Amino acid sequence: MFFRPRPLWSRIASTACLLSLACGTGCAKRPSPHGVTLVPVSGQVLFKEQPVEGATIVFIPQDQQHAAAAHTDADGNFTLQTFEPADGAVPGSYQVTVKKFYFIGDTEYQNLPEQYGVPGTSGLVGTISKDGPNHFEFLLHE
Repeated sequence: MFFRPRPLWSRIASTACLLSLACGTGCAKRPSPHGVTLVPVSGQVLFKEQPVEGATIVFIPQDQQHAAAAHTDADGNFTLQTFEPADGAVPGSYQVTVKKFYFIGDTEYQNLPEQYGVPGTSGLVGTISKDGPNHFEFLLHE
């Protein structure tokens, strides 16, 4: 008996099946190792109708549970994390802040209006549901 390697297409198909199973189970609410149930949360940040790349978005819980945060990609999209990358957030009500910084020397500047970086003035809120879908679009203006 000798070992005969499987064709590449067979290995790709097997990998695709495993990934689809993992996504199927990973796309629903799930308990975290920290004892709280997290649900997937995604969204997009736009400023003057343009995607905001490299912004930090923070969901601050109104009940003092666990905050969640993310960074936006080139299209302004984000996926929240509470403990680990893209693990989601605890269902509940949140105040939301969005900040994007740049530095000149040691001085930090905001690329977005400062009001969006402060929970009391951002005017941004989000309610994360146990049952989803939990996709938010934040349209920022001057």
